Amino acid sequence: MRRLLVRGTVAAWIALGALGVLRYGQGYAQYRGFPPPKDPAGVAAGQIDRVRFASAALGGERSYDVYLPAGYRRDVARGQRFGVLYLLHGNPGNPELYFNAGRVGVAADTLLAHHRITPMLIVVPDGRDGTWRGDTEWADTPHGRYGSLVLDVVRDVDRRFPTIANRRHRVIGGYSMGAYGAVQLTLSHPRIFGAFESWSGYFRQQATYSFSGASPATLRAASPIDELHRLAKAPPAVARRVPAPGSAPPLARRHRSRLPLAAYVYGGDVDPETAQMPAFVRALRRAGITTSSRIVPGRHDWAVWRPMVPTMLRWANARMAGR
Repeated sequence: MRRLLVRGTVAAWIALGALGVLRYGQGYAQYRGFPPPKDPAGVAAGQIDRVRFASAALGGERSYDVYLPAGYRRDVARGQRFGVLYLLHGNPGNPELYFNAGRVGVAADTLLAHHRITPMLIVVPDGRDGTWRGDTEWADTPHGRYGSLVLDVVRDVDRRFPTIANRRHRVIGGYSMGAYGAVQLTLSHPRIFGAFESWSGYFRQQATYSFSGASPATLRAASPIDELHRLAKAPPAVARRVPAPGSAPPLARRHRSRLPLAAYVYGGDVDPETAQMPAFVRALRRAGITTSSRIVPGRHDWAVWRPMVPTMLRWANARMAGR
């Protein structure tokens, strides 16, 4: 009887331990080791909605998460329109990480309550492809038209919400793979996005994952730093129209645009990707792009990105205001 009792106790402890490990794993996947985000006392909370829409680029239903600031419905009733910050997730990643691990919603609520930013929307597309690898690069490749997916999201947001639908009031950013996508999309579509943020991004494309088997010419065209070198050498002229999604030639072949662009680029001091950053920042400035840059302590994870969220929100908001 005593042996059965001991065995039962041991089995119960093992089961409780396994449950604890499972819960920890689920919590880590959702919050990356940080506590669940919570607004400070006295700070009004915004609302985060999930929107489903039909994507022409991918030929099916897709979704994005949208942050609506506190007082959104009251402001809409008064006729207010909003700028939009688009954020692209990395790999592995998902839209929820921005609001859970990155506490983007809480940071926006707090900045708004203290009048550090004006109301804006924050939109996070879901760029996952349903595979365990999930490395889409937010690019149009034989793997899928994930760059054009972002343009589909922009169109749906402008149709569904009271946005200020011009380039100055659209800023795009992202971490890791999302940073690469944000940079490349801005350089390819300077009449859609007026500024970008690179959170620990990389700037040279390689023949891996979505770009497996790509030619050297394709990789150069998909490398932002090479695009900037071409841009700096191109003659000045303004592009006259927005190209159809998926059909845009490299920016230099469309001739150099006089449309103003701004960039904020940062990375961790012990992140291998940061080694690419100084050359990229120099290329941005040679191409005439107003650029802020910063190297912060840390690696390639949310311990770096989370503390920088308020800075990135303020910077994006200031670009929309023309500052």
